[in-house]
Amino acid sequence: MNDEFENDFSTDGIEFDETVPGGSAYENLIPIEEDVISDEISVPRTTNVGIIAELEAETAKENNFANGHTRNPRSPNVVDDEISNESESTIVNSDLNFVCDTNEYPPPRDDARYYSELRRNRDQFFILSDAGKPIYSRHGNEEDNAELNCLMQALISFVESDDSSSYSSNNADNLLYVNTGTCKICFLHRPPLILVALSKDPAVLNFRLKQQLTLIYNQIVSLLTASRLTKIFEEHKNFDLRRLLTNTNRIFDSLIRSTESDAACMFNAVRCLDMAGSLRDIVNQTLTNSIGKTNAIVFAIILSNSQLVAISRMKKYTLHPLDLGLLINLVATNSSYKNCELWIPICLPRLDSSGFLYAHISKVSEMCDACMILLTVDRNSFFILSQVRTTFVEKLLKSKTLQSFIEACNVRKNVRLSETQITDTWHFLYKNRSSSQIVCPEFEQPYNNEKATKRLMNLYFALHNFMHSYYDRSTNILKIYFVNGDKENLLGWITGNFELYAVFNPLVSKTVAIGSVERLMRWLKKEEDRLFILNPVLL
Repeated sequence: MNDEFENDFSTDGIEFDETVPGGSAYENLIPIEEDVISDEISVPRTTNVGIIAELEAETAKENNFANGHTRNPRSPNVVDDEISNESESTIVNSDLNFVCDTNEYPPPRDDARYYSELRRNRDQFFILSDAGKPIYSRHGNEEDNAELNCLMQALISFVESDDSSSYSSNNADNLLYVNTGTCKICFLHRPPLILVALSKDPAVLNFRLKQQLTLIYNQIVSLLTASRLTKIFEEHKNFDLRRLLTNTNRIFDSLIRSTESDAACMFNAVRCLDMAGSLRDIVNQTLTNSIGKTNAIVFAIILSNSQLVAISRMKKYTLHPLDLGLLINLVATNSSYKNCELWIPICLPRLDSSGFLYAHISKVSEMCDACMILLTVDRNSFFILSQVRTTFVEKLLKSKTLQSFIEACNVRKNVRLSETQITDTWHFLYKNRSSSQIVCPEFEQPYNNEKATKRLMNLYFALHNFMHSYYDRSTNILKIYFVNGDKENLLGWITGNFELYAVFNPLVSKTVAIGSVERLMRWLKKEEDRLFILNPVLL
């Protein structure tokens, strides 16, 4: 890793404008973790447990004192917390609109074809239980991986100490990585699950594979909750978890694709829709006014093209970018909201890994793909939240803002590099660290194909990982790092407020590159109203 980068730590005599684009009161809305990379992808185990119960108690208390409040009939898809495994399977399947015939079994495996496909795939992801039961395989049928599952489960058991009853055991040895020269294998043991990633791409870092596995684990928790997952396997060690995850493979497939090419997913951030600041303020205010005195809503979110348009939240609670990413992935893999209003229980691991929130997901207008997500702890508030959506559209229509909103959602996708008028820069990635909002332009020449895009993302991630390994917040050691490459030059710039990674023509010198990023920072500051959410709204 170190050989890939040249030693160039000198920043003497260089002064930078520390005015941070995107820095605002919004920084309290989506806080990031401490300046340690492992913390950014950590999996919550016992922290934040009980927030859902606290919210439920507060909501119930407020409802008891509300005058004239009548509880709405229960949504047919919502059931009691204490349910059997069979009824829980029905919840997941019906709420996510999945259908599966469990009486059909896959045909016997063709060994020659199986091993041929296994060698051909450049990456593979597996999920299995501690007992070796298959749960998910990115390529092929998980039932065909019986021998591999046994091998992976045996490797984990061999390395771990006998007294390691959980991953958090201080005395436990854990199998993390295996490098064979041509293949990298990453293991993530989160009892009762074992997750394994395999990659033949020499540019992929072990840490990135761990990040992908962590996101997959959180995706499972979002569907079942961590406490329920643990309880299931405590009572039935050989339980087949696929019974509760019927036809959810597309959710995992989509998440993995996002970790390979989506900078927001890779860097634990959120991308905001490019929209005029004045229009965004109107949308945010209209959203809050539509909610009014409805005390059941914890978060109100508007998305378009997997980008954040507006967000409102209760004062006491924040939405972590990891949780928001899970919501975005859920919407991206379930188009049913375009035809009807959805009511889906979902666990947000960074908010509370032990309980469900209930998400009302609906389309804002038939003229665009923008959707509204209203999150509540009250399982009986479907019709209340449906009325909030109706009120929001009516208010936009009355203020003559709806058409402008639709045009913004349909016309603008991502920033184009040509807008910056900086010719030396091939691409850049900017992240405001306090709000976890990111700007990533369209991928243009020479990164306008899937292979080149993945390669660029690997370069960004390698530079990010290398700099964070040496970055010291107190002394600003390794604040700037410049890399001379054969195909392109890279520059990384990290402060306590932001991160900037830029790619240049291989003939560009360090001095020219620094001048370019200074101009880029001034452009970002000028355009921050449309690129970032500056004014958070509290409910």
